[in-house]
Amino acid sequence: VRLNQSVALARAPFYFRMDADDVMHPDRIAVQYDELKRRSGDIVIGSAAYSIDIHNRVVGLRPAPNALAACRKLKAAFIHPTVAGPTDWFRRNPYSESFVFHRSQDIELWRRLAHCTPYLNLTEPLLYYREVGNFSVEKYIGTELGLLYLASLSERLPWFEWVRRLAGEAVKLVGTIALQRTSLHSWVVTRRSMPLSDAQLENAELGLTRVLAQELPVKAYSGAVRS
Repeated sequence: VRLNQSVALARAPFYFRMDADDVMHPDRIAVQYDELKRRSGDIVIGSAAYSIDIHNRVVGLRPAPNALAACRKLKAAFIHPTVAGPTDWFRRNPYSESFVFHRSQDIELWRRLAHCTPYLNLTEPLLYYREVGNFSVEKYIGTELGLLYLASLSERLPWFEWVRRLAGEAVKLVGTIALQRTSLHSWVVTRRSMPLSDAQLENAELGLTRVLAQELPVKAYSGAVRS
């Protein structure tokens, strides 16, 4: 609901998605804006991202996925907070507000529009994606149930195949909960990322330092001041 509300409130020709717990690379808007202007028309553009933990430490590189291949496999076509596109496109194609997709609304949207919208992922990391140290079992369950429901809408499978999938999800859930109680879970999350060379790490940390040192503007909202 809030994603659609943010689109409705947007006044610029392009909409740049981002989540509150992530950090935008200082070059992100310039790079994606230039690409959107160069290609024009309906297109959604994402990028690779640096993986960071809750202490703002860079732990690796998350490569950008192959968008169309990911859609076919019910995977994320984009690292979701990296996407940008024409604001009008997001207004015409809102995120699903169905509760069943409350944790997988991005994947549902990308799959729904893959047949008529060009998707592009830039290999350059343009976001610091916070994913190490903030795992939630509730969010994990919500995501997996949403993906199963999405699969049920698009795939005609016999009942025993659905039983097999549900059993597999149950095993994954038990294993995930068990890992969360140990230090191994952060290791598993970190394994999703590629290691960085010393030069790449130095460059990533430089960009992050620039952003974190930026003083935030202060604006009054309904009598309250928020920074």
